[in-house]
Amino acid sequence: GDNDTTHLATSTDGVTFEYEGVACDQARFQAATGISSRVFYARVSRHESPSERGPYVMTFMASFFEPKSEDEPDMHGLYAAWSHDGRTWKVEPQPILRQSDLGPSEYVCAPYLFSWNGRHHIYYHRDVSGTVIPGKGVTDTYRIEVDADLRPIGPQELVCRRQAFGDDNLRASDPCPFVEGDTLYLFSSVGARLNQKIGLTKAPAAQALG
Repeated sequence: GDNDTTHLATSTDGVTFEYEGVACDQARFQAATGISSRVFYARVSRHESPSERGPYVMTFMASFFEPKSEDEPDMHGLYAAWSHDGRTWKVEPQPILRQSDLGPSEYVCAPYLFSWNGRHHIYYHRDVSGTVIPGKGVTDTYRIEVDADLRPIGPQELVCRRQAFGDDNLRASDPCPFVEGDTLYLFSSVGARLNQKIGLTKAPAAQALG
């Protein structure tokens, strides 16, 4: 759908899905934060909040701007919404990351909650637009440690440079990490936006996750 709405569909077999309506949208975000924004790049995880916000959390990107152009938004942030049933969602008004945490003409996108050994991180990508690097724009993958209620408790950390997939590669985006055995695997979208491939990097979990 449009970028101002995140929709919901359910399945009993992972193949056939039934549409169930809107999970979160611009109006619900504005009611919680006072800001009119897009609500997109959402990912949902089972995650128990210690303050009983719910056993499900949705992490998503918000983009609120006075249009200069579609390629130059004024403000971006990463937010969360919580649910007790996976269907009805309540937006947390405080952002995980906000524009003031970023550089000029830079935005964050595609947050992914990853938990391991009692610690929690939000993985995401940071994109510097072509207004700073004409005709190019570059993207790397980062993470930030959060507490169990998804409040930041650590600095932003560079996880995967775009050059991991070639010196001329412009983007390593949309991270999807997981651990199997003693190894951390990180899937990424690689290459120019809308013309991407899937890339994979890996590292010893104890070394990569501390």
